[in-house]
Amino acid sequence: MKNIGIVCEFNPLHNGHERLLRYARELGAERVVCVMSGNATQRGELAVLDKYTRAKAAIAAGADLVLELPYPWSSASAEYFARAAVAVLSGSCDTLLFGSESGDIELICRAATLAATDDFREEYRRRTKAGEGAAGVYFDMLRDAGAPLGSNDLLGVEYVRAIGELGADMTPVTLKREGADYNDESIDGASYPSATAIRKMWQELGFEESVKHMPRTAYEIYEKA
Repeated sequence: MKNIGIVCEFNPLHNGHERLLRYARELGAERVVCVMSGNATQRGELAVLDKYTRAKAAIAAGADLVLELPYPWSSASAEYFARAAVAVLSGSCDTLLFGSESGDIELICRAATLAATDDFREEYRRRTKAGEGAAGVYFDMLRDAGAPLGSNDLLGVEYVRAIGELGADMTPVTLKREGADYNDESIDGASYPSATAIRKMWQELGFEESVKHMPRTAYEIYEKA
């Protein structure tokens, strides 16, 4: 039996997320298990809709089970967010599927191996202690080592690291992200606008404007809520 796990926020669920859920079935998933942030998301922000409404939309879009990634892990940095999510999924899933800018699982695994070395960690600590931004240092060090990555790639690195450190019997698989970057606020011309852009659309243009950017089932659940 192939159980595929997906780490998500679905804040809100959009067409790009549905594409990821469909891809899990194309990989042969008999069950798709999502571990989803609760009411508190990254950086401690409240989700645009409550966790039960978002979980219901996930089931309607193709998930079989939605488990909660509780606070404070749902609002933690990438390392702790990923580690907690993998820990939740490792008991029921043999595959971890995630989206990434590169779509290159070999590159992401190579970066994860590099980031786990003592030399990398020591240089990272030295530079952040000197006042450089943590995320910028991480990106720069991986790029300089021949592993240029995007934001979702970096989260993928942390998933792979967590699988190794926890000894989880899971295979990491990635799907190349299409459309806007995860924090891109632009809608115009984007085949798959980001959740950030859709939240901005709700605020500035109204909820109804987002109908074409998400599965109809999810839209109707959100509309009712």
